[in-house]
Amino acid sequence: MLRTPPTERDIRQLSDVSRLGDLRRLAGAVAARSAGLLVAQALARDVGLAPRTAARYLDLFDLTFLTRRIPAWATNATVRAVATPKLLMTDSGLCAHVLGMSAGRLATPDPAGGPVVETWVLSELGRQLDWNTPEARLYHYRTRDGIEVDAVLEDPRGRVVGIEVKAAEMVRASDFRGLMHLRDRLGERFLAGFVLHLGTASRAFGDRLRALPAAALWTAAAP
Repeated sequence: MLRTPPTERDIRQLSDVSRLGDLRRLAGAVAARSAGLLVAQALARDVGLAPRTAARYLDLFDLTFLTRRIPAWATNATVRAVATPKLLMTDSGLCAHVLGMSAGRLATPDPAGGPVVETWVLSELGRQLDWNTPEARLYHYRTRDGIEVDAVLEDPRGRVVGIEVKAAEMVRASDFRGLMHLRDRLGERFLAGFVLHLGTASRAFGDRLRALPAAALWTAAAP
Protein backbone atom coordinates (compact mmCIF):
# COMPACT_ATOMS: atom_id res chain seq x y z
CA MET A 1 0.00 0.00 0.00
CA LEU A 2 1.34 3.43 -0.98
CA ARG A 3 1.92 5.79 1.90
CA THR A 4 1.21 9.51 1.73
CA PRO A 5 4.23 11.69 2.60
CA PRO A 6 3.83 13.39 5.98
CA THR A 7 3.43 17.10 6.49
CA GLU A 8 4.99 19.36 9.13
CA ARG A 9 1.66 19.24 10.96
CA ASP A 10 1.82 15.42 11.10
CA ILE A 11 5.28 15.56 12.64
CA ARG A 12 4.33 18.23 15.17
CA GLN A 13 1.51 15.97 16.38
CA LEU A 14 4.09 13.30 17.18
CA SER A 15 6.67 15.48 18.84
CA ASP A 16 7.12 19.01 20.14
CA VAL A 17 9.11 20.46 17.27
CA SER A 18 9.42 24.14 18.04
CA ARG A 19 11.85 25.20 15.30
CA LEU A 20 10.39 24.22 11.95
CA GLY A 21 13.22 25.98 10.14
CA ASP A 22 15.62 23.40 11.56
CA LEU A 23 13.28 20.64 10.43
CA ARG A 24 13.15 22.00 6.89
CA ARG A 25 16.93 22.36 6.68
CA LEU A 26 17.40 18.80 7.87
CA ALA A 27 14.87 17.55 5.30
CA GLY A 28 16.84 19.37 2.62
CA ALA A 29 20.08 17.78 3.77
CA VAL A 30 18.44 14.34 3.78
CA ALA A 31 17.17 14.90 0.23
CA ALA A 32 20.66 15.90 -0.92
CA ARG A 33 22.10 12.71 0.61
CA SER A 34 19.20 10.37 -0.21
CA ALA A 35 20.35 6.83 -1.05
CA GLY A 36 23.68 7.60 0.62
CA LEU A 37 25.15 6.28 3.84
CA LEU A 38 23.56 7.65 6.99
CA VAL A 39 26.18 9.68 8.85
CA ALA A 40 24.05 11.43 11.45
CA GLN A 41 26.83 13.60 12.83
CA ALA A 42 27.62 14.97 9.37
CA LEU A 43 23.95 15.77 8.78
CA ALA A 44 23.75 17.53 12.14
CA ARG A 45 26.86 19.55 11.37
CA ASP A 46 25.59 20.56 7.92
CA VAL A 47 22.38 22.06 9.32
CA GLY A 48 23.81 23.38 12.59
CA LEU A 49 21.93 21.05 14.92
CA ALA A 50 23.05 19.27 18.05
CA PRO A 51 23.65 15.60 17.23
CA ARG A 52 20.96 14.44 19.68
CA THR A 53 18.41 16.81 18.17
CA ALA A 54 19.23 15.69 14.63
CA ALA A 55 18.96 12.04 15.69
CA ARG A 56 15.53 12.71 17.20
CA TYR A 57 14.32 14.44 14.03
CA LEU A 58 15.65 11.58 11.89
CA ASP A 59 13.72 9.11 14.04
CA LEU A 60 10.60 11.22 13.44
CA PHE A 61 11.20 11.14 9.70
CA ASP A 62 11.32 7.33 9.89
CA LEU A 63 8.22 7.19 12.08
CA THR A 64 6.19 9.26 9.62
CA PHE A 65 7.50 7.31 6.58
CA LEU A 66 9.33 10.31 5.14
CA THR A 67 12.54 8.27 5.22
CA ARG A 68 13.57 4.65 5.28
CA ARG A 69 16.82 3.10 6.43
CA ILE A 70 18.23 0.31 4.29
CA PRO A 71 20.52 -1.93 6.36
CA ALA A 72 23.90 -3.10 5.14
CA TRP A 73 24.12 -6.67 3.86
CA ALA A 74 26.73 -9.11 5.12
CA THR A 75 26.96 -12.87 5.50
CA ASN A 76 27.43 -12.37 9.23
CA ALA A 77 24.24 -11.20 11.00
CA THR A 78 26.26 -9.44 13.72
CA VAL A 79 28.10 -7.37 11.13
CA ARG A 80 24.75 -6.40 9.57
CA ALA A 81 23.47 -5.13 12.89
CA VAL A 82 26.29 -2.63 13.38
CA ALA A 83 27.09 -1.62 9.80
CA THR A 84 26.07 1.78 8.43
CA PRO A 85 22.63 1.85 6.77
CA LYS A 86 21.60 3.90 3.77
CA LEU A 87 19.12 6.70 4.39
CA LEU A 88 16.42 6.96 1.76
CA MET A 89 13.77 9.63 1.26
CA THR A 90 10.82 7.38 0.44
CA ASP A 91 9.13 9.71 -2.07
CA SER A 92 11.49 10.41 -4.97
CA GLY A 93 9.17 13.14 -6.31
CA LEU A 94 9.34 14.95 -3.00
CA CYS A 95 13.10 14.45 -2.94
CA ALA A 96 13.43 16.03 -6.40
CA HIS A 97 11.14 18.89 -5.41
CA VAL A 98 13.14 19.69 -2.28
CA LEU A 99 16.28 19.76 -4.42
CA GLY A 100 14.63 22.01 -7.03
CA MET A 101 14.84 19.42 -9.80
CA SER A 102 12.30 19.26 -12.63
CA ALA A 103 10.67 16.06 -13.88
CA GLY A 104 12.35 16.53 -17.26
CA ARG A 105 15.77 16.60 -15.64
CA LEU A 106 15.06 13.24 -14.01
CA ALA A 107 13.74 11.64 -17.20
CA THR A 108 17.02 12.23 -19.08
CA PRO A 109 20.56 11.10 -18.23
CA ASP A 110 22.06 13.61 -15.80
CA PRO A 111 24.81 12.84 -13.27
CA ALA A 112 23.27 15.36 -10.85
CA GLY A 113 20.08 13.32 -10.87
CA GLY A 114 21.80 10.03 -10.03
CA PRO A 115 20.95 9.97 -6.30
CA VAL A 116 17.31 10.82 -7.06
CA VAL A 117 17.08 8.08 -9.69
CA GLU A 118 18.55 5.64 -7.19
CA THR A 119 16.07 6.88 -4.60
CA TRP A 120 13.25 6.23 -7.08
CA VAL A 121 14.43 2.67 -7.83
CA LEU A 122 15.10 1.73 -4.20
CA SER A 123 11.75 3.14 -3.11
CA GLU A 124 9.95 1.12 -5.77
CA LEU A 125 11.84 -2.03 -4.77
CA GLY A 126 10.85 -1.45 -1.15
CA ARG A 127 7.19 -1.06 -2.07
CA GLN A 128 7.17 -4.17 -4.25
CA LEU A 129 8.86 -6.24 -1.56
CA ASP A 130 6.02 -5.36 0.82
CA TRP A 131 3.69 -7.64 -1.16
CA ASN A 132 6.19 -9.88 -2.93
CA THR A 133 6.01 -13.67 -2.73
CA PRO A 134 8.36 -15.29 -1.84
CA GLU A 135 9.41 -12.94 0.92
CA ALA A 136 12.66 -11.04 0.47
CA ARG A 137 14.44 -8.23 2.28
CA LEU A 138 16.19 -5.15 0.94
CA TYR A 139 19.80 -4.34 1.84
CA HIS A 140 22.77 -2.49 0.37
CA TYR A 141 26.34 -3.78 0.11
CA ARG A 142 29.63 -1.96 0.56
CA THR A 143 33.10 -3.22 1.40
CA ARG A 144 35.94 -1.35 3.10
CA ASP A 145 37.62 -1.26 -0.31
CA GLY A 146 34.74 0.73 -1.79
CA ILE A 147 33.11 -2.09 -3.74
CA GLU A 148 29.37 -1.61 -3.53
CA VAL A 149 26.00 -2.77 -4.82
CA ASP A 150 23.08 -0.36 -4.57
CA ALA A 151 20.48 -2.99 -3.64
CA VAL A 152 20.75 -6.56 -2.41
CA LEU A 153 17.57 -8.64 -2.22
CA GLU A 154 17.83 -11.74 -0.04
CA ASP A 155 15.17 -14.38 0.50
CA PRO A 156 14.79 -16.60 3.61
CA ARG A 157 16.91 -19.31 1.94
CA GLY A 158 19.84 -16.92 1.63
CA ARG A 159 19.55 -16.54 -2.15
CA VAL A 160 20.53 -13.12 -3.44
CA VAL A 161 19.73 -10.78 -6.34
CA GLY A 162 21.90 -7.70 -6.75
CA ILE A 163 20.82 -4.47 -8.43
CA GLU A 164 22.88 -1.47 -9.52
CA VAL A 165 21.31 1.81 -10.64
CA LYS A 166 22.85 3.91 -13.43
CA ALA A 167 21.40 7.31 -14.34
CA ALA A 168 22.49 6.98 -17.97
CA GLU A 169 21.41 5.26 -21.18
CA MET A 170 24.69 3.44 -21.81
CA VAL A 171 25.97 0.57 -19.65
CA ARG A 172 29.56 -0.65 -19.59
CA ALA A 173 31.15 -3.82 -18.26
CA SER A 174 32.76 -1.76 -15.47
CA ASP A 175 29.27 -0.97 -14.12
CA PHE A 176 29.03 -4.63 -13.07
CA ARG A 177 32.12 -4.54 -10.83
CA GLY A 178 30.20 -4.79 -7.56
CA LEU A 179 27.78 -7.40 -8.92
CA MET A 180 30.64 -9.57 -10.19
CA HIS A 181 32.31 -9.33 -6.78
CA LEU A 182 29.10 -10.44 -5.09
CA ARG A 183 28.53 -13.25 -7.60
CA ASP A 184 32.05 -14.61 -7.19
CA ARG A 185 31.77 -14.42 -3.41
CA LEU A 186 28.39 -16.15 -3.12
CA GLY A 187 28.57 -18.74 -5.89
CA GLU A 188 25.24 -20.53 -6.37
CA ARG A 189 23.53 -18.36 -3.77
CA PHE A 190 23.77 -15.48 -6.25
CA LEU A 191 20.75 -15.83 -8.54
CA ALA A 192 21.20 -12.78 -10.77
CA GLY A 193 22.61 -9.27 -11.01
CA PHE A 194 21.05 -6.37 -12.91
CA VAL A 195 22.12 -2.87 -13.85
CA LEU A 196 18.99 -0.74 -14.26
CA HIS A 197 19.53 2.21 -16.60
CA LEU A 198 17.61 5.01 -18.33
CA GLY A 199 17.90 3.54 -21.81
CA THR A 200 15.70 0.96 -23.55
CA ALA A 201 18.13 -1.88 -24.29
CA SER A 202 18.33 -5.24 -22.54
CA ARG A 203 21.69 -6.96 -22.80
CA ALA A 204 23.52 -9.84 -21.14
CA PHE A 205 26.93 -9.09 -19.58
CA GLY A 206 28.09 -12.54 -18.63
CA ASP A 207 27.05 -15.27 -16.22
CA ARG A 208 23.81 -14.23 -14.44
CA LEU A 209 24.41 -10.55 -15.25
CA ARG A 210 22.19 -8.34 -17.39
CA ALA A 211 21.52 -4.67 -18.13
CA LEU A 212 17.83 -3.74 -18.12
CA PRO A 213 15.87 -0.51 -18.57
CA ALA A 214 14.53 0.82 -15.29
CA ALA A 215 11.03 0.30 -16.70
CA ALA A 216 11.61 -3.42 -16.17
CA LEU A 217 10.54 -2.82 -12.58
CA TRP A 218 7.00 -2.72 -13.95
CA THR A 219 7.15 -4.64 -17.23
CA ALA A 220 9.41 -7.66 -16.65
CA ALA A 221 7.56 -10.96 -16.83
CA ALA A 222 7.89 -13.48 -14.03
CA PRO A 223 10.37 -16.28 -14.84
